Amino acid sequence: MVTIKKKLVVRNKQGLHARPAALFVQIANKFDSEVTVVKDDLEVNGKSIMGILTLAAEKDSSITIIATGKDAHQALLELEKIVTVEETEQKHKAQDASLKARTEAHRGGQAPHSGGQVKHTSEGKAKRCSS
Repeated sequence: MVTIKKKLVVRNKQGLHARPAALFVQIANKFDSEVTVVKDDLEVNGKSIMGILTLAAEKDSSITIIATGKDAHQALLELEKIVTVEETEQKHKAQDASLKARTEAHRGGQAPHSGGQVKHTSEGKAKRCSS
């Protein structure tokens, strides 16, 4: 069985917080290999969101990823991208902006997918208006 170990510096502006941690776990779970992440004296399962969040890995902190299994090399390569590239945060900011725009359009009377109008009745219920 192959074991690969690599020490990395977290480059994401906000560290391995919720979104990057979730992405890390999602990627780790694509592989058969066991993934362990170590920060200081704390060692966690790299396939556990709670484990990754427990590390509280901030920007510029050092972590070590250990992958053990037949696809350990590929797992480590993909996980390294999440930790060392800042674009993960930028990508999610763009997605957030898109979601915010759709939400505002919905609140302004536009149904997000139908292109129709939504009217609120006096009973507080939404009613679709045909165009």
